[in-house]
Amino acid sequence: MSAVFCTSLTALHAQDYFEGVKPTPTSENPTASIQGLLDGRKEFQTHCLKCHDAQKSMAENYDFQGWLDTIDRMVRKNEATVPQASRQPIATYLSLMAGTSMSGASSTSSISSDEKANATEKNQVQDRQLIESGRGAFQTSCISCHDAEKSLSKTKSKSDWLVTINRMATKQGASIPAGSFDSIATYLASLSGSSSSTNDKTTGNLASDAGGGSLSVSGTFSPTWRGGNDNIQNGGFFPDTWLTANWTGKALSGQVTACVSCHTTAEGMGDRVELVEAKLRLDITSVFDQCARDDLKVAVEGGRFIVPFGAFASQSNPAVYRTVTRPLIYNMGQRVHDGDIGDPVLPMPYSDEGSNISIDRDLNGTWRLGMIGYVVNGLQSDRNGINFDQSRDYVANNNNPSFGSRVTLGTPRLNFGSSIITGQSSPSGGIDGVSDKLYYRIYGYDATYKIPSLLRMQFEYAHRESDRAAPEPDAFRVRDRVAGYYLEGEYYSQMFSRLSYITRYDCQDRRSDYAPDESSIGLGSLTVSRFTYGLNLNLKRAGLVMINHERWNLPGGLERMDVLGVRWVYSF
Repeated sequence: MSAVFCTSLTALHAQDYFEGVKPTPTSENPTASIQGLLDGRKEFQTHCLKCHDAQKSMAENYDFQGWLDTIDRMVRKNEATVPQASRQPIATYLSLMAGTSMSGASSTSSISSDEKANATEKNQVQDRQLIESGRGAFQTSCISCHDAEKSLSKTKSKSDWLVTINRMATKQGASIPAGSFDSIATYLASLSGSSSSTNDKTTGNLASDAGGGSLSVSGTFSPTWRGGNDNIQNGGFFPDTWLTANWTGKALSGQVTACVSCHTTAEGMGDRVELVEAKLRLDITSVFDQCARDDLKVAVEGGRFIVPFGAFASQSNPAVYRTVTRPLIYNMGQRVHDGDIGDPVLPMPYSDEGSNISIDRDLNGTWRLGMIGYVVNGLQSDRNGINFDQSRDYVANNNNPSFGSRVTLGTPRLNFGSSIITGQSSPSGGIDGVSDKLYYRIYGYDATYKIPSLLRMQFEYAHRESDRAAPEPDAFRVRDRVAGYYLEGEYYSQMFSRLSYITRYDCQDRRSDYAPDESSIGLGSLTVSRFTYGLNLNLKRAGLVMINHERWNLPGGLERMDVLGVRWVYSF
């Protein structure tokens, strides 16, 4: 690959390039150097700002040949993807901006002040075009997971936005074409009055001067309060906090995320910090430069990661979802009468150890197809069925891996998805008198529809079938079925731009011959529903405040319950 892409530039001569181009203004072609400047600027923004801060390059004072040598060195040293045809225009642009010779030490030609003024005016036009292009790319690629206001309220320089966008592009389900990184960063930086490409300064990240990668730290602080009665699981205040360290390179990236758990330590000493993610990601399309294309992305991951089941898996960070609590089918730790109603279909986030491969393909410029397959340790069972607390362990209880997949198809506004995971949950040797293996299968489908800055709707259904050992003295294998759905809508106020209204209805149905282990009502088959409504207030740089009222309808003669919840989210 280096033989194809890393051809030395030192054998090229500046006079060969200028033959027929005539960058020095003449009566026949008075704007040739201006056009060269603009062409080179475009190539510089496309190929160099993915790794470098513009300010660093603009501070150098190389001539044309010096810049050719520098670009050649960067290509050979860092495996940068700079097409051969782009290298001379970039060198022309950088040498002209530095006011140095364009053809080596023997030439002293440079552009005049009038030409620079004319070029500056054209640069400003191109900046406006780049900003408008970035706005469209942002609406297309970034609001599939994030609310637009969350990003628009941040104040960052362009280089910091580039680091953030690179980090987001490595997330499962993300579909951000590499060619749009620069325009999106320019657009977001312009909203806060930050400088554009030629005056940007790197702040808040550790970027490699060699272009080998960048290290960034991000986090979410989301204190939550819930109250209203004495049957709330983990009621009162809870300091929900996530912290992420992310390293992003050209093809390889790594991420470590930790959170404050609502589960206590083994000694009962209070909350503990848990590892949500610790993974490495390899972008296959970046490794094979000749195959790199904006309409296709192939990547593999290994380590501990959030298992991509359902639409909510990519929204399980408290900075992303827009209600005080998670949907009922994914909620564990924020329910009412939890011992009576049993476990959810699958708690979120569900983190596990394993590996996955993802493929994202642009079908026709509007529709995108995403596919991901994975193998993980899987869920774990005890005498009472699947034990979701035990399943959070970093080691498996058996040697049988679980397999799953997720497929999505959608546009920037409308997206459909389906998911499945299946495996064996009993420990090696079986459980008590049940020697048979205990299997489970979880599947679901979802749909999301968005009109930017006006409306968001999301529907999701999930179904779990899982084996368990019947209570003694029966001791035979039985099957539990848990299924449910939620429909959530958010309307953004057109009168008060910082205000939105949220509603959600969710329902969960359980069918089994035996009641949950801690049930006081003794029902194996039961239905729970909940209606949530509230307000979301965007405080811009101070974060987001959510106020919800939950109305719970419970089975077995349990009284209906009202829960009030407040959550504040601040992310950096």
